[in-house]
Amino acid sequence: MTLLMALFALALGYLLGSVSFAKLMLRLVAPGESFGTERQQIPESDIVFETDSVSATTTRLKLGTRYGCAVGILDMFKAALPTLALRLYAPEAAYYLVCAAAVVAGHNWPLFNRFKGGRGLSAITGGLLVIDPLGLVVIIALAWPLALVIGHLLVLRWGWMLLMIAWFCFTKGDAPHLAYILAVNAMFWFAMRKELRQYVHYLKQGTTPRQEVVTAYMGAGRALGRFMDRYSLIALLRRRRAR
Repeated sequence: MTLLMALFALALGYLLGSVSFAKLMLRLVAPGESFGTERQQIPESDIVFETDSVSATTTRLKLGTRYGCAVGILDMFKAALPTLALRLYAPEAAYYLVCAAAVVAGHNWPLFNRFKGGRGLSAITGGLLVIDPLGLVVIIALAWPLALVIGHLLVLRWGWMLLMIAWFCFTKGDAPHLAYILAVNAMFWFAMRKELRQYVHYLKQGTTPRQEVVTAYMGAGRALGRFMDRYSLIALLRRRRAR
């Protein structure tokens, strides 16, 4: 791997990652609107989450599920396409890993939007679809029963990122892949620090809403949350203590 080509992969990934499809979608669909610090009240609760994310999630909250999904898919493509191109160009070199990580950096801290971006989940997913599609499927498949047992949707939404580290350790084991997965995890969790502080605060207070409400709010439907509220390990233990 040459330094010049590595710098090219870094610059390419960062500049493509800096393209904010969330901002472009908002400008196209609702020209008078803008992203800022959004305050969203969780239905059927007094919990209010604040976020300054410019992402597919905030697009969904502002414009609806259809537009949020479109932004998420575009964010995945902006990571997957350059990663795939560099992997085909030099499959034995780590340029594609450098590019995939740089896309996440650009997405989270975009040059074209005053360094205010998203949290990187869609960009990371797009990169992994090229780097390790089998691992992505396996880990998300494992995260589903884990979330159902624990009874928290956010275990599925966020926790699979940590499981990917273990997967890469066991299936890859080489320094470039481990550096990549650790780097994107670090960027994701650092970008998520405001949301995580709020979530931990509500957990400590014991005021987190029912999962049925959370899954509906996150666009996953009430049935999944209703199952968690009734049959998760936490729910079963809570009912047993109440007897």
